[in-house]
Amino acid sequence: MAQLLSIVPDAPAAQSARPQATASGNVNATYALHLLGGSWLDEVTNFGSGDNGFAGMPNYQHDLLYIKVDHGSVKYRVHTVQSGWLPWVAKGDRNDTVNGCAGNAGEVIDGVQIIFLTPAGESYQQAYYRSQTTQRAGWLGVVCDDGTSLPQYTDTYAGIFGEPLDRLQIGISSVSPF
Repeated sequence: MAQLLSIVPDAPAAQSARPQATASGNVNATYALHLLGGSWLDEVTNFGSGDNGFAGMPNYQHDLLYIKVDHGSVKYRVHTVQSGWLPWVAKGDRNDTVNGCAGNAGEVIDGVQIIFLTPAGESYQQAYYRSQTTQRAGWLGVVCDDGTSLPQYTDTYAGIFGEPLDRLQIGISSVSPF
């Protein structure tokens, strides 16, 4: 008995190799703060309300920060009371305190700058972020990337110099999620 095979032609190579336009979707930002003189706190993805909606610990000081995204890339840096602005970091790895985190062990963070780099060919997105300090109640103003891209966001960093940052929230989006 003869077996019949169905032959379906393959798509032309040029058509199957053509890059598809990628719609930028949700970008997840995962981040954590390190307690001054202590250990890393649990990491947070994006933000929310309640105790799991931010990185940090209320009324405590922090000395290291790491941020990673699941799409695109991010660069960030911190300002410390002792040393001012530290170099930009583009990697997020809490086990690498030289190149994977922003901050210096033992130096209190009082400011943060974050810039999201949207992949080429995708809809533009930015890092929106805000913080609280140990010396004030409530969230400070929202910052958009480095404060130069949109006229309604003029702050260039989250925090207040001289006031230890105790909480941080980050969202990557085309509009403010806050």
